[in-house]
Amino acid sequence: MIKINLFPWREWQQQHQRERLMGIIIGALLITVLSVFLGVKMVQGQQRVQDQRNEPIRGQIRDYNNRLASKMPVLQAKRSELIRRIEVINTIQMQRNRVTELLNVFPKLIPDGVYLQQLSVTGANISLGGQADGNSQLATFLANAEEHPQIKNINMQHIVTNRQGRASQQVSFKGSFSWVLADTLAQAQAQGGTNE
Repeated sequence: MIKINLFPWREWQQQHQRERLMGIIIGALLITVLSVFLGVKMVQGQQRVQDQRNEPIRGQIRDYNNRLASKMPVLQAKRSELIRRIEVINTIQMQRNRVTELLNVFPKLIPDGVYLQQLSVTGANISLGGQADGNSQLATFLANAEEHPQIKNINMQHIVTNRQGRASQQVSFKGSFSWVLADTLAQAQAQGGTNE
């Protein structure tokens, strides 16, 4: 007689495989959780160590910031003083050639027969006085001055004619004008050119 195994051995085998699979999944899950936990703990430990290393540096930074904050008003005052000095030096540099420029221009302005006897410079204002051999020489001098781009606001205070005979006459004069520096004039012309 043939023996037939009627026990549900296939179901038992499938159940056993399911249990083994669940054990593997749970084991893998536990290993993963344990790995993540250990990784987090390791990173936190490294952060604590790095924070301990950084603390002396942070303390020095705070000390330097406190020192800098206490010195900042003094440094700002020194900076302001230096800027003021630089501005004064720049102003002096711009004005130092004023007399030289003026004296270089006079030979072109003053025709033969006009003689300067007095010249005073006060800032941008120039006062002068002198004599001319006649009205025509004085008129030529004034025309030359009016045409010059650096001379502005010409003002003649007085013109006196002294006759010395029938043919000759002396004209004494006093006047003033404003002198514009060449640098200032160039800047004004540049701004005028950009505005157009």
